[in-house]
Amino acid sequence: MKRKPLISILTLLLVLLGAVTAYGADVPPLFPSLYDAQVEYEDGTPVESGCILRAYIDGVQASYDEDVSSTIDAGSVTGFLVQGGPPFFDNYRIGETIEFKVVIDGTEYLAEPEVAVTWQIGDELDIKLTVQTNPTSPPPTSEPTVETNTASDVTKNSATLNGTIANNGGAAITEYGFMWGTEQSSLTKKQVGTNDTTGAYTADLDGLAANTTYYYQAYAANSEGTANGDIETFTTNEESINISASMSMPTISGKPGDVVQVPVNFESTGGVAAVEFLVDFDDQLLTLQSVEAGDLTQGFSINSNEVDGAHKVMIFDIPVDTIPQGTGTIAVLNFQVKDTAQSGATCALEFSSIEASDAEGNGVDFTSTNGGFEVTGPVQGDVNGDGQVTVADVVQVVNFALEKVTPSQGQFNAADINGDGRISVADVVALVNIALEETD
Repeated sequence: MKRKPLISILTLLLVLLGAVTAYGADVPPLFPSLYDAQVEYEDGTPVESGCILRAYIDGVQASYDEDVSSTIDAGSVTGFLVQGGPPFFDNYRIGETIEFKVVIDGTEYLAEPEVAVTWQIGDELDIKLTVQTNPTSPPPTSEPTVETNTASDVTKNSATLNGTIANNGGAAITEYGFMWGTEQSSLTKKQVGTNDTTGAYTADLDGLAANTTYYYQAYAANSEGTANGDIETFTTNEESINISASMSMPTISGKPGDVVQVPVNFESTGGVAAVEFLVDFDDQLLTLQSVEAGDLTQGFSINSNEVDGAHKVMIFDIPVDTIPQGTGTIAVLNFQVKDTAQSGATCALEFSSIEASDAEGNGVDFTSTNGGFEVTGPVQGDVNGDGQVTVADVVQVVNFALEKVTPSQGQFNAADINGDGRISVADVVALVNIALEETD
């Protein structure tokens, strides 16, 4: 083999410098030996590039894997350094037999020289090494290395456990899986497999209890024993509530000038925490004066305001509470019937833009039924709107006729008995007759 004298000289100088620095000038440095080696298998095939050549003296490694000269290149090494200096200051090593080994795929194999090689200070030789086919010693084995990973796909009654076998410890895996349960001190085994494997593996759990914390850890076993990963936890989701709800408004009637109350009826299975909706109506017939809480929402906040010609109503509670389940009212809409409303006129009372949520802010599906309103004519002569015609109505009509009091539109309609568009003595006489008939 061709030597590289310059490399050899530089290597010797560096080793000498290290020895002097580490041990002081009073310790005579020992020069290493350098070898050019041809490394073959028993059939003469060169050992593959990248394998590592090692030298041992009296069972102690005397070469350095990190040294580029220790790496085999197409069956040969050049300037393979066998250190006789630090940390091997021992004059008794001179003349000791060097044992050569080759590391192939992480396993050491004995490499026999054609002629025994003994260590001498500063020796430089060409040698031929033959690699034996059997490992010099079985690789050491240990328990596997296993990791517990974060659980995934957690629902209210299922989850997926995740683990990883980082390595098999040098011995075949015989079993792997998880330990799991609700009590950390008494976990149940769930075997996943019995094949020799490494890498990630999973296990699905079903039939779990909702809103419950579970403990789990990965495990793997080989001939050396069973190894466990860290204990981890996950908590299943809460049981979902099947919320159903509906609301409706009835069809009502009222006379001009009346204040009528429209209940917003509500029915649910419980769990509704907030409701928001728009109510549409004919503002030529009705004016929304106010919105009150219903019997199911006493203590809740009830807010309303006009939005694009419709009226928005919001119902909620702080701190968050839910509307009781069952049937009742969640709001009462107070309408004023306009004085100019004509008898027989109608309009729809319609819901729109309904939104509702539970205590977690999740949306709730609603059904709704719209209502309606009809303007009814006043009772002829019932000026004060008490549902009957009495002397009190006669007195008011007299005042209207004498123009001492200005009637509202509804009062005017009730007092104009003959329908001539004005209130006069004729209407007073007619009203007296009606009152006398009702008295009889």
